[in-house]
Amino acid sequence: MLVLNTDTQHDRELMLPSTAETFTLTASELTSTKIMLNGIELKAESDGSVEDFKGKIIKNGANRLAPSSITFLIIPSAHNKACM
Repeated sequence: MLVLNTDTQHDRELMLPSTAETFTLTASELTSTKIMLNGIELKAESDGSVEDFKGKIIKNGANRLAPSSITFLIIPSAHNKACM
């Protein structure tokens, strides 16, 4: 699932029915050249490669979405046939 928080100043809350793995992209400003993935700056190596992306496990219930963030959620218990 893709979730966008387009509010530039306020967190938003997302209620999840089950545990999920998240990949959240944020930046200090929308024009920033530094992008964070789950709070860790993404950096390319000298050869252009990047480290494996590591998701963050979040529990069911209320979860915070940072301002101006893009979050990808993997929810295995959803059993969506299009995603399997």
